[in-house]
Amino acid sequence: MKKILFTPIGGTDPIRGSYDGAFIHISRVIKPDKVYMYLSKEMVEKEEADHRYTKTLELLSKHIEKNIEYELIKRPNLVDVHIFDDFFDEFKEIIKRIRKENPESEIYVNVSSGSPAMKSSVQILSVLGEEKLIPIQVSTPVKRMNDGMEKDYDVELMWECNIDNEDNFENRCKKSKKRNLAFQIKADIIKEQIRKYNYSSAIDIANGSKEFISDKFMDLLNGAYRRLQLDFANMTRYISKYNEHFLPINRREDRDIIEYLLSLKIKIEKKEYADFIRAISPLFLEISIKIFEKYSGLNIDDYTFMDDEIKKWSDGKLRNGDSRVLDIINGPNALNGKFNTTDTLKSVHFKFLIDGFCTNDAVKDKINEVRDVESKVRNTAAHQIKSVTDEYVKQTTGYTSNEVFNMIVDLLKYTNIPFSKEYLNSYDEMNKKIIDEL
Repeated sequence: MKKILFTPIGGTDPIRGSYDGAFIHISRVIKPDKVYMYLSKEMVEKEEADHRYTKTLELLSKHIEKNIEYELIKRPNLVDVHIFDDFFDEFKEIIKRIRKENPESEIYVNVSSGSPAMKSSVQILSVLGEEKLIPIQVSTPVKRMNDGMEKDYDVELMWECNIDNEDNFENRCKKSKKRNLAFQIKADIIKEQIRKYNYSSAIDIANGSKEFISDKFMDLLNGAYRRLQLDFANMTRYISKYNEHFLPINRREDRDIIEYLLSLKIKIEKKEYADFIRAISPLFLEISIKIFEKYSGLNIDDYTFMDDEIKKWSDGKLRNGDSRVLDIINGPNALNGKFNTTDTLKSVHFKFLIDGFCTNDAVKDKINEVRDVESKVRNTAAHQIKSVTDEYVKQTTGYTSNEVFNMIVDLLKYTNIPFSKEYLNSYDEMNKKIIDEL
């Protein structure tokens, strides 16, 4: 990766007291591909008089056997170098231009050269600015103040007398350990959005700070978003390269039910109660099918067919299969001859089938209890345009959203799905993995 250095030029540059000034010392250590030098009126005059900044950089380039390009940003009318606001705004624009010209490069900034206002502006931009900058401080030799600048400056002589040209020179550069505070604020917001399962919002915020964020973090975050959308193929595409595993169960049929269940839990956490009650019916149907299969010993696929991704009863399979299935659904204690043998599968069908095949009264009671709740919330969602709150769910069903959710969870123990209540923490564990990468 290319290295770029932006540096104001100050009174201690390029060489002072037989040692590198800050801008030359940083160049010696990081070996940049290009240096952008910002010169006030005084520095412009010195450069035009003896080319001390460019010639010294050229001598360094030859000494370290590294071709260093440079650009002078001259401000011949800049006399008052102590006004912070002027430098902050201008440096911000200059750095934007540098980034545009060098999109795939690391940008280093010298916070040890120039006037106090210049140094402060560069430091604050490195901490609060939108661009990722690497601020470099340079300490003075043996921690003492540098001597004054010689009046008759001889570039060649100053270079020859420069002690830092020795092979064992002391590296006086130090990277600032402080993270960019603007990003730190964004990072805290991103973490909070992840903890609240708002992955789409977290992605939008993170996309504005990709310079500070690893590819792995972005991939895991996108994987989490895809998981919540139940898009497991694309989730796997994002996370498999890191050998990460988000799902507690991988067998497809069981996975789909457990992940759908977990998505309901998140709807409650996000107070999306209307979405929660609309999502209950498909899940209750799938769990009812699994309970029927367990207690009957039959496979639902032997009695159904897929019609444009919708599972329907098959008249032929019903008549050629175990006669008890059709007899129970269409019997006097069920639909009493009104059953459509090509109908879509409905939870009421499996209420009757479980009643007929299962001898465990606890299972039957739990199915009836949950179906009563499911029927009430389904009718509410289908026939009313109304704000749905947890209080409204309680008023309609007699149970809070969490109580309804737990009733559905309890049904799983009557299936053959290998379920553990620890799975309910799966999203929080995934969130921790993602946050640890930020």
